[in-house]
Amino acid sequence: MDLIKDLHAISSRLNLLYIEDDEQLRVQMTGIFQELFNEVDTGENGIVGLNLYTNRLKQRQKPYDIVITDINMPEMNGIELIEAIYQTNPLQPIIVVSAHNESEYLLELLYLGIDSFLIKPVKHNALVSTLYKVTKSIENERLVNKHYKEIEELNTQLSFKSLELEKSNDELHSKNIALEKSMRIIEGMQYKDHLHRKISLPSNTLTVHTKKEKDDTKSNPLLFQIETIISTIALQYPNKKIEDTQLHDLSKALSTYLNSLPKDEDFLILRLCFSKLASALEQRPKCSSIQELERIIGILESFFFVYSKWEKEWKNIEKEDFKMFCISIDNEVSTLIDVWNCKI
Repeated sequence: MDLIKDLHAISSRLNLLYIEDDEQLRVQMTGIFQELFNEVDTGENGIVGLNLYTNRLKQRQKPYDIVITDINMPEMNGIELIEAIYQTNPLQPIIVVSAHNESEYLLELLYLGIDSFLIKPVKHNALVSTLYKVTKSIENERLVNKHYKEIEELNTQLSFKSLELEKSNDELHSKNIALEKSMRIIEGMQYKDHLHRKISLPSNTLTVHTKKEKDDTKSNPLLFQIETIISTIALQYPNKKIEDTQLHDLSKALSTYLNSLPKDEDFLILRLCFSKLASALEQRPKCSSIQELERIIGILESFFFVYSKWEKEWKNIEKEDFKMFCISIDNEVSTLIDVWNCKI
C-alpha cells in the first residue's frame, strides 16, 4: 500500500502513452493508468502509437514521460515502434508488456535499451513495482538536471561577480597607484621641509600662499614669471579655458629658467627634469573634467611655490643634501608629468 502511495506521488505529475492491440486489456489497463498518471493516451497498434508520439513532440515540444507497449500488434509491432521512437528520442523510458510465448524477444529488447519488461498476464505487485522503479528513475534524473542547471546558473553568476570583482580590483589598483604618486609628492615636500629646518629656515604650510611668501619668490624673476603664469591660469579656471598661448608661455618661461641654471654636473639632474617638464607643458592636459584640471593646476602651483623657496637657499645646503634635493625634485617632476598626462 505504501509503495502505491509513493508511486502515485510521482506518477501523478507524469504522462503516459499506452499501446495495446487487445481492446479489452487496453480498456482495463487504461482505467488503472488513469488513476495513477496525470495524462494517458492510448493506441491500438504501432502506427497509431508512433503518430501520437510524433504529434506530441510537434505540438508540445516534449515527449511522453513513459511509453508502455505490447510486442505483437498489426501493421507495426512493438519492436518497430521502439526502434522508431529511439531514433527520435534515444532516452525515452519504455516498458514492454508481452506474453510468455514472446519471451524470445527479450534479448533483442534489452539490446535496444528498454527500461523494463512485464509478462502477461501482468500481476498487480509486478506492475506497481515496475512503474515505481521507472518513475523514480525519471524523478531522480529530473532532480539531477535541475541541480545541474542551478549549478550552471550559480557558476554564471559567480563568473559575473568575478568580473565585477576584477573590475573593482583594477579600479582599486589604479586608485592605489594614484595615492602612491600623491604620497611621493607629500614625501618630497616633507624631505624639503627637513632640509628647510636643517638650514634654520622658518617652517610654512606648503600649499597656502600668503602675500609675504609670494613676495619672497621675487628674488628670482624667472621663477616669479613661472608662478605668475600658473597663478593666472588658476585664477581664471574654470570660468575660462586654458589658452594654448598660456601653455606656450609657461613652457618657454620654464625653458628660460633651466637655461639659467649653472652648467656644472651638480645641476644636471635639475636641468634634465625641467627640460622634460617644459616639453610636457607644451601640450594641453589630457583629462577633461573640471576636478582633475583643478587638481593638476593646484599641484603645479604648489610645486613651484615650494621649489622657489628652496632655490634661494642652495648656497646654504651641503653638497650631499643638495644631491638628495635634486633627486627629490626629479621624482616630483616625473609625477607632475604623469599628472599632466592624466596617467594618475
